Amino acid sequence: MPINFTVVSFAIDNTRSVHEDTDYVGVAITQNKKEVAPQTKRIGNVNNGTHAVNMTVSVPSEYTTADTFVFSYLVINHGGGKTQDVLDHCASAMTQPALTTFNAAQAVIVSVNGVQLPTSLSTDLRAADNINALWNPIKVAFKQLSSDHCDGPVALDSFSFTGAALNEMILTSQANPFSIIYLGIDSAVGCGSNSHYSVQWRVSVS
Repeated sequence: MPINFTVVSFAIDNTRSVHEDTDYVGVAITQNKKEVAPQTKRIGNVNNGTHAVNMTVSVPSEYTTADTFVFSYLVINHGGGKTQDVLDHCASAMTQPALTTFNAAQAVIVSVNGVQLPTSLSTDLRAADNINALWNPIKVAFKQLSSDHCDGPVALDSFSFTGAALNEMILTSQANPFSIIYLGIDSAVGCGSNSHYSVQWRVSVS
């Protein structure tokens, strides 16, 4: 039975564009530096509210407490370019080292509201600087970004953890999916105020 990492949904409080964002999602997982093929999807034109994603990447159920994992996802507003090109660019972005490299410091297990979770899950808020730190190394994968469409990331994250944390991650997120808030990076003049998104995801065994 595989272990599944699922982006369940994202919620928008404020779009990156003036009105609707045209969102794509990429999801990826690595185990002991071995990459699973990333999943990508065009969600389409969306406005404020909650939007289903239901994208899953999986690893085998056999693991040790010392195994290293990196789970990453990207939500990007990308109004320009052909759909397949953007999907390909998302897939390429998800394989960049910034999103696949294990961070031992972020994998240290700490108490989060009484639950033992990796440091990467010790806070549920990401500021623009957090997004930019991951976006700057991967944006080379996107060849058709358009300031006219206010293209750019609205949620971007990478979670490092070891097998020692997996059981608690499964139990915790089954009760309530992890929900991480993203305060958007600056957009082009004319795009309005910065985006405000949150992403909901869980870990399960099937």
